[in-house]
Amino acid sequence: METDTIPKSREVVKTTFSIPVELHRRLKYHALIHDTAMIDLVCEWIEDNTGDLPA
Repeated sequence: METDTIPKSREVVKTTFSIPVELHRRLKYHALIHDTAMIDLVCEWIEDNTGDLPA
């Protein structure tokens, strides 16, 4: 996991989860064609889809 792409002001927590191989491939390919890290895509999705929930 590349932590260089995460803003320095955020505390980072390492987590492990399992996803289907096909979803992993799609995420990896999306990150590749958009020249971004997979972790950035995951963080963006969480922020976009859970913004109304307390942290």
